[in-house]
Amino acid sequence: MRILFLTVFMLFTSSAFAEFYKYTDESGAVRFTDNLADVPEEQRQKIPGYKESQTPETADTDAGNNETADNAAELSVEKIRALKEELDKERTQLTEERNAIREARKKEGITKDEQIELNEKTEALNLRITEFEKKQEEYRNRVAEFNRQIDELNFRKKKEE
Repeated sequence: MRILFLTVFMLFTSSAFAEFYKYTDESGAVRFTDNLADVPEEQRQKIPGYKESQTPETADTDAGNNETADNAAELSVEKIRALKEELDKERTQLTEERNAIREARKKEGITKDEQIELNEKTEALNLRITEFEKKQEEYRNRVAEFNRQIDELNFRKKKEE
């Protein structure tokens, strides 16, 4: 029981997911983050939203070549956002399962077989939480890699100017 509590506590005290924000840092590089606190205060009021993902055939070509990196980035943001939504759903499922186990443990007159079954469910939940935490870490790594790629695109763009 103690392991379940600690695992669930760590799961829900880890950084929460947020929407993605696009901003320009002090050096002029375009950045993406899922943490609003990373965005400079003066830019928080005018943070752009993201359009639905567009295929190259349907993308607005009137924006010119300057928007190519931004369009590619927004497409990647949509993929990252989809991963985030999957993780949010899984987190909700894990929370519901944890709550169901807690409620079942509160029930009086639990038989030994029911206790064994709850212990097995708890162990299975702990394994799923561990896998979920790995997925969260992979997600964070993808976001960091995405930001690195955006920095590289911005560097190349500035170099060409």
